[in-house]
Amino acid sequence: MSSPALGTSLLFCRIMDFPGHFEQVFQQLNYQRLHGQLCDCVIVVGNRHFKAHRSVLAACST
Repeated sequence: MSSPALGTSLLFCRIMDFPGHFEQVFQQLNYQRLHGQLCDCVIVVGNRHFKAHRSVLAACST
């Protein structure tokens, strides 16, 4: 087997598909939020307080 020519590279890409994985992740994060687990910030609107995950807020922001 010969090696690729100088200045060229081989690109191997393997795609791993996990159907529905993101739904399971967000369901678990929501469960944790509802039970106050691993929440690392609180959003205050008027006199209401909402526990949240900063990583979820960051991922959903633009």
